[in-house]
Amino acid sequence: MPSPRPFPCRSATLENLGFAWSISGDANRNALVKVEYKKTSETAWRAGLPLLSRRREQIGRDRENLKYFVPDGFAGSILNLTPATEYNVRLTMSDPDGASGQTSQTLTLRTRSEPQPYSGGRTLHVYSPEHKGQRQEPAFTGVLEAYYGAGLGDLERRLGG
Repeated sequence: MPSPRPFPCRSATLENLGFAWSISGDANRNALVKVEYKKTSETAWRAGLPLLSRRREQIGRDRENLKYFVPDGFAGSILNLTPATEYNVRLTMSDPDGASGQTSQTLTLRTRSEPQPYSGGRTLHVYSPEHKGQRQEPAFTGVLEAYYGAGLGDLERRLGG
């Protein structure tokens, strides 16, 4: 009989939401966690893939002293979402043997937005040394040159020295 712990872990990328839900119990490993989600602006729920059951699996190798046992629980993701969008996610645990504690979670999460350039930043144009076409200034022939400067004193000038 599983007993869920508070929901500690969730993560977001541009198009995915990830979850990990720790539990205790369920020695016969027959508990399930159903996943449903929807944009907060929608009314209809969609089914996601159920969370994957994790039970004390060992990862790493003994010879490098990298042995780690994954805690009992469930983990998974909702994939192919829209960036910068708020979603409602409903997770429901069930077990034919019964479950105790909070077996349902409803969360409101947001996928990340596309990173934007710093509004006060400069644009440095980096070209391959073989580039023969027109160049926009300031132009550099490598990332290190753009970072450190094209000649002596450029870095000092940028740092205000």
